[in-house]
Amino acid sequence: MLANKDNAIRKKFSGLLMSNQKWKNFFDILVNLSIKYDKIEYKFIFEEKTFIGSSPVSKKDIWDLAIDNSVIGIGGPIEYKHIEWIKIPSKYFFQPYENSPRKYVKQDFTELIKRLNEVGKFPYEFQNDDFFIYGYKE
Repeated sequence: MLANKDNAIRKKFSGLLMSNQKWKNFFDILVNLSIKYDKIEYKFIFEEKTFIGSSPVSKKDIWDLAIDNSVIGIGGPIEYKHIEWIKIPSKYFFQPYENSPRKYVKQDFTELIKRLNEVGKFPYEFQNDDFFIYGYKE
């Protein structure tokens, strides 16, 4: 079963952009930042839709091959090799309670980019001010 999934990955994508160690480094950086990112979109290679989550809050959620407790609706750990891309929006709105005014939150990437560049070369880009990091590209 796992060999079939690995073969499907190789057929669908031209190449792997992030190793397990790079994903682990990326999530370690997120934990070590004083900023907690919210409304993160996770796109998985075998799913059509994206899932919403947040950045990990503890090093105990970051494993050698997977991340735990960060994505709503998944119900368990996510192997790094199944992450196609992650989008962190530059801004989002939320309502603290029903019928309340919407609150606007701006997310800053300055420190994240600085830390990523200190650690190594990561496949990230900005689209409409939103931050994207890629595990695979077609």
